[in-house]
This record gives sequence, C-alpha cells and structure tokens, in this order.
Amino acid sequence: MTLEGIPAIHGKALRAFRNNDFTPESAIAELADNSWQAKCKNMKIRLTFDKDGQKARPVEIAFGDDGIGMNKKDLQKCLVLGESTRENDREGIGRFGVGMTNGAISLCNKIQVYSREKQGNWHFVELDLKKEDKTGAPLITIVKEKNLPENYKDLVGDFGTLVIWSDIDRIGSGFKTDHLRYWLSRTFRKFI
Repeated sequence: MTLEGIPAIHGKALRAFRNNDFTPESAIAELADNSWQAKCKNMKIRLTFDKDGQKARPVEIAFGDDGIGMNKKDLQKCLVLGESTRENDREGIGRFGVGMTNGAISLCNKIQVYSREKQGNWHFVELDLKKEDKTGAPLITIVKEKNLPENYKDLVGDFGTLVIWSDIDRIGSGFKTDHLRYWLSRTFRKFI
C-alpha cells in the first residue's frame, strides 16, 4: 500500500509517545482547551460505548466546537507533534504543541480532524497509527476537502472543528462519564 502524507514525527518514535502519562480525562481536556482558545461558544463531546463483558467501554470519542476553525495550513500541521499556532501562549493549559496529538495517541490509534473557517469549506486530515509508509512511520494525510460525517454534524456550528478518536484501545470499562464531567468542570472552572 502506498500512502501519501507528512510524517507526524520522524522515525518510529511516535509509538514511544503512546506510553505517556495522559489519563483519558487529561487527554480530553487538551481538546477542550483547544476549543476554548479557538473562541468557541459551544463545545460538545460524544462518547460511543461498546459492551466488553458486563461493563461498557468507549470505542469512539468525538469533540465538536463552533470556534474559528483552522485554515488548511494549520489543519495540515495540527497532528504533528511539536507544531503549534499558539506556542508559549499562557491563556490555555497547553503551550508546546504536543497535547492534542499526544493525548489522542495515548488512547487511540486513529485521529480524524475536520475544520472549517467562516465562509470556507470543510477540510479533513487523519492520522492512523496502523497505516505506515515504507519506513514504518505513520503519516498524516494531506489536507483535502471533505464534508462532515452525518452522525456528527450536530456537534459543530456552521464552522469550527470536529475531532474523532476511534480504534480506542487504551480506555477500559472502568471509565466513568460522571468523573469526566466533574474533572472537566474543575479544570476549566475559570473559563466556563
């Protein structure tokens, strides 16, 4: 299989980043912080659960906002570790350009990002850790125009950003949405 895209990080180091200390709550908070910094008025999170024995566990998490969205250049780099349009910005919780991707890969294998600026079109990039180039490195796809998935259109406004985490393999059945809600409200109490 021939893939086209840009490296998320050089070599195979991306897999090492999967073993970081992000909890599901702190990984999700990175996206909440990005939405807040994108001047959203609304941010929504949808978790899809699958039964694993007696208890349910998340198999897909989607985050949508009605913020300013990203232009194609920023969207292309949004999943590259160490890239940031707000480097050293102290208004949010992150400032080094690693949080969104590092948090996501600590929990899942596939990250899809859709974004639209005001009066623009929806564009899309994806990082799938299971799809590698000939060197064994996963690639971020080249930005392309793509409409939102029907089942997630209600999570965004006329413009904004939608992030979907799928192929989740590092959140167990002990994950509690009530704990997530409490954790996010405590973390962002100054902003909401």
